[in-house]
Amino acid sequence: MTEDRKIDNDLDDWPPCESGEIRSMVDRVRMRRRNRITLTGACAALLLVAFGFFGAWSSGLLPPTEPSFGGVACSEVRRLGEQYMMGTLDEATAWKIRAHLEQCPECPRIFEQMRASMHVDNRFGPAPEPISRSLVLAGFVQIVQESGRIAAPIR
Repeated sequence: MTEDRKIDNDLDDWPPCESGEIRSMVDRVRMRRRNRITLTGACAALLLVAFGFFGAWSSGLLPPTEPSFGGVACSEVRRLGEQYMMGTLDEATAWKIRAHLEQCPECPRIFEQMRASMHVDNRFGPAPEPISRSLVLAGFVQIVQESGRIAAPIR
């Protein structure tokens, strides 16, 4: 019991608060709470935006960071250039590279430089020339008609 009285006596020794002191303390606590909530919300929004951007990037919804013609990016065409010139690529990849070379403004120039610096051995013959778009379209129509998915044109 004497301890309880001692505590009560300690409280009596406190000086009285000045006018508005408690109100200013409450305002500071509320301001800190608002700042914390705002910061937490901003961090959550930033994380959502980051995850959304990463999801769109990884699923291919964002445009590629490098040019892509004929379904093949320039870096891939340059990586496969030697194999293309030597004639060792499979036909589907070679068609994509031909289409890319017809459409891309930069890669044909780079291919000519590669061809000149490689001193291509002609035992496989010259690298196939790029084919025209009409020939690509005709080949596509023939494949689709052979698959039976669309009817042949009436003649």
